[in-house]
Amino acid sequence: MMSRLSLFCIPAALALLVTSCPTEVDDTPKGVTLTTYYVSAANGSDANTGDSDHPFKSISKAAELARPGNTVIVRAGVYRERVAPAWGGREDAPIIYRAETPGRVIIKGSDVYTGTWESSGSLYAASLNGMSFTDDWYWDDANPFKVDARGRPTGFSYNQTSKTGEGTYTLGQVFVKGKPYKQVVHQTLAQGGPGTWWYDTAANKVYVHFKAGDSNTDTVEFTTRRRIFAPHKQFLGYIHVEGFVMEHCGNQYPLFFWDGKETAQAGALGLRSGHHWVIRNNLVRYAAGIGLDCGAEGRPGSERADGRDYFWAVTGNRIEDNYFIDNGASGVAGWGVYKMVFQGNVVMHNNRRRYTNDLEEHAGAKFHEATESLIANNYIAENYNFGLWMDNKYKHTRVTGNVIYGNFHAGLDFEMGEYEPGTALVDHNIIINNEGSNTFIQDASGVLYLNNLIGIAAVSGSAWDNGYDSGAKRGNYLWQITDRTRSDNNGYYNNIYVSNGINYYVPYPAGKSEGGQRFLGNLYDKDERGMWHINNRNMTSTSTADFDNAVAAKLGVAAGTLTFTGSGIVREALLTFAEWKTFWSSFWGGDSLFGDGDAAIMNGLSAAYDPATQTLRLTLPSLPARLDNTRWDAPYKTVFHRPIYGASPFGGDDETQVYPGPFASLQAGLNTIQVWHGLAPVAEDALPAAFQ
Repeated sequence: MMSRLSLFCIPAALALLVTSCPTEVDDTPKGVTLTTYYVSAANGSDANTGDSDHPFKSISKAAELARPGNTVIVRAGVYRERVAPAWGGREDAPIIYRAETPGRVIIKGSDVYTGTWESSGSLYAASLNGMSFTDDWYWDDANPFKVDARGRPTGFSYNQTSKTGEGTYTLGQVFVKGKPYKQVVHQTLAQGGPGTWWYDTAANKVYVHFKAGDSNTDTVEFTTRRRIFAPHKQFLGYIHVEGFVMEHCGNQYPLFFWDGKETAQAGALGLRSGHHWVIRNNLVRYAAGIGLDCGAEGRPGSERADGRDYFWAVTGNRIEDNYFIDNGASGVAGWGVYKMVFQGNVVMHNNRRRYTNDLEEHAGAKFHEATESLIANNYIAENYNFGLWMDNKYKHTRVTGNVIYGNFHAGLDFEMGEYEPGTALVDHNIIINNEGSNTFIQDASGVLYLNNLIGIAAVSGSAWDNGYDSGAKRGNYLWQITDRTRSDNNGYYNNIYVSNGINYYVPYPAGKSEGGQRFLGNLYDKDERGMWHINNRNMTSTSTADFDNAVAAKLGVAAGTLTFTGSGIVREALLTFAEWKTFWSSFWGGDSLFGDGDAAIMNGLSAAYDPATQTLRLTLPSLPARLDNTRWDAPYKTVFHRPIYGASPFGGDDETQVYPGPFASLQAGLNTIQVWHGLAPVAEDALPAAFQ
């Protein structure tokens, strides 16, 4: 029997507290009816008055004039400019930038090449000396081709601080008939590779090897601007940006963004440490670095105009119903985001430049110091690294109702936060088919994973494989990488685990994990030795023998009766379900409440996901027991009822009747569940139908 079920048993709306912040001083009296400015690439002029019948030609002209309460309506067309709003709005009078027809206003950081081409074997050379690079607010160079990328793409290694004989990887980009070509670092590589290009630093020329079917007579665009829509001033507030397509800029990889002015987080669309912005219904793609920055950028300021470095004012931003796709490093990045709402977005195919995994600053979406923020109902999929990465503090932040699918590293990563149990809530998510592990914790504590579906392992060695694969996909991967913060006090309650190679990979002995981990009410698809791992990765790791004996002591057995693999810091104990429960019950002094004592095995439980239709097929041989979520201790209950979390996340007032997993209702047999109801996911290098 088939049914179409509602996915998430969470409230439809969640309220956030809002804090007012200073904005730019403006002398416009309150209560005055202000102008709506119009912009038209087709028939406008910046000498016009900007009314509907006499529109401006550039958005930048309107951005110079717009004051609190103004709306800038931009008509369909292509705009090749960097828009830098000069003013912020007020709480009662925001400044609104809106596409008259959503998806039909395209702002580009590139220009069409109209110069002479020089033929050189299989390559065609274009001189950039005649092109205009007008976005000149940077510490290095306005021409992206003259700026080395701070990151290293996969398969390319060079000294990041100097140019060497290996060539340079720059921030420039080349597009032919709207599609990006691949940059290579040697002329010989370009000669042998159709669809590639190479930049000659000394001559300031771009050499292009056209694909079959393409030629130098087609539309060829070179990146000429570093960013697309971002103020020069920091800390502007109450600006709305709605309905635009933004593409083709040459921004930097944010390596050590907190420490260097050239590498601060600087998106194609950037809030410049702004507050109370609304970013809605936009598409941002083909940035060389970050698609959107929504935090404090870095230290000091990323542009010459302002070097202040505090993020006290970055609060109350709403980012909803956007596409962040096909960007060079990250789709979205934010450092020091406070009371942010990030919801309804599609985040796909980012890190398209394939920056290597030994660099730490790229993901589909990466947030540092997200405080009292809400990340809800997003589709985060097929990014070439982590899907969602919560780094360096995440106090009272909730991650709920998201589909996190098919990312090339872990789906959801928490790093570097030291908190008490339940300080962050991860609930009612679908976290599936992610390479290496579905969830990842590194030097992080205080996260509660509640009522999620975690599993459906990706196939080892498939196109998704990125080198992090251990042969068996992990549901949850915890380890202590450094001694900076603890990796304990994490909880895993009422989740469904299906088709993982390993359900948990958890560090012990304690080391920096004195508080242990907590497990309660989870549902598993099978009981096989090795589905539950205890590992020795905790920075104060014991010898192989001491680790074996410590695990055995918790189980009250001899070490020789258990199964181990590896040695030293990679030593692992492979446990059965009964041993797993006994281990954690012993950790908690014999109390099984946090030892997964009421968890269940359901043989025959299976799931399959169809990304083309966003449909999950979940087979339950029988109905699982409903669970009592009032059993938890006081710290959890206190956190759940903080204002940031809104109403109960359990689907109504009755917290004693809750199925495991994220589903409001289930039936025995086959459940066919539409898990995504938002913006349509999109293939790589494709536009959603609404933007075509």
